[in-house]
Amino acid sequence: MEIDHAELLKTLFGQHQKLKDYLQHVAQDIGRPEGELDCTEKDLVQFHKDLVAHLALEDKVFYPEVFRILKRSGMDSRPTEIFFAEMQKIAAVVEEFLAKYKTKEDILKNKKDFSDEFGSIAKKLALRVAAEEEGVYMYLA
Repeated sequence: MEIDHAELLKTLFGQHQKLKDYLQHVAQDIGRPEGELDCTEKDLVQFHKDLVAHLALEDKVFYPEVFRILKRSGMDSRPTEIFFAEMQKIAAVVEEFLAKYKTKEDILKNKKDFSDEFGSIAKKLALRVAAEEEGVYMYLA
């Protein structure tokens, strides 16, 4: 099956932007007074769905295509394989975080912990996005 690289990259960049927008929304929300969260269960569920869809596209389409290109061109794929494994670890941490804070009540009961953990998660996701957009995405450009 032939993959349209331009369309795939457009989709991945769009998904990244949507996820970054959500993270920014939550970061602003965290600064609100106690008990005043604009973030709802619907938002959390949608973010989780969007993240899962994005990771699935990368894991099942993007990275296999990158590895195919690297191997076909005779390039060493090990650095990208290591990067991919590190990205999967980050995804697991994010999944654990989302499982811990499923509802608005979960967040409000543990707002300080949520805020601290969210800051760490947001940094990890920002690093993943930047590393992909400035690094491995170039293989399909």
